[in-house]
Amino acid sequence: MSLTAVWLSNFVSGHTINAAGLLDLRLPDWQAGLVDVALMALLSVQHNVMARPAVKARMRRLVPFPWERSLFAAAASLALCLVMLMWQPLPALVWTVRQPYGTIVTCVGALGMAVILTSAWGMQGGELLGLTQAWLGVDAEDFPRHPFVLNPFYRRVRHPQYLGLLVALFATPTMSVGRLLFACYQLAFVLWSLALEEGDLEREYGTQYKVYRKAVPALVPRITPYMPEREAAEGEAANVAGAGATKKQQ
Repeated sequence: MSLTAVWLSNFVSGHTINAAGLLDLRLPDWQAGLVDVALMALLSVQHNVMARPAVKARMRRLVPFPWERSLFAAAASLALCLVMLMWQPLPALVWTVRQPYGTIVTCVGALGMAVILTSAWGMQGGELLGLTQAWLGVDAEDFPRHPFVLNPFYRRVRHPQYLGLLVALFATPTMSVGRLLFACYQLAFVLWSLALEEGDLEREYGTQYKVYRKAVPALVPRITPYMPEREAAEGEAANVAGAGATKKQQ
């Protein structure tokens, strides 16, 4: 996780994406682009495929549940290390924003990184890395299920970390071809992940998540925070008023 954070921070600042990995193949631009796309495809497929409940169920035939999350974290780290090792630079510039506007764009990108970090508040780091599962040593059926709880970020947008990632990637005063390629690929990855994760969340939390999904946008924040109790009361009051108006008309 620390390695991921350091690499992503370097990427956002432009240091990693505009330099070669440890193995610079010195390829023509089109070949370098193919290598980078293949690396990103490996990383995204590993993340989305291994995270699916059906795949997890099959994995448990070989790997006990307490070690399942640790295996996922290790595979993700290895895939990321391969990206860092093999990344091929595409440094040609797509755009450059001059000062003082460049500073404003940089601040917007930094805000995206801040959203990623702060919206993760309340998440259990040990559980994300699989340490909690390994320590408890219980089966999937006995592992405590998380209640449906919303922190302030999730009351305005369903996926604040994805939103922060996209803002951090696209809000840069100096956009290289390599970074734009990465940013566009991550946009596609986010849309793919949303399609998969939304179904998983609906199956896990049922009607509660369906109501939340209708009320809160996926990536574009709503102006007012989502308050389910208040909005449910307002909806009930509107239904009562509508029923009263219908009776009067009759």
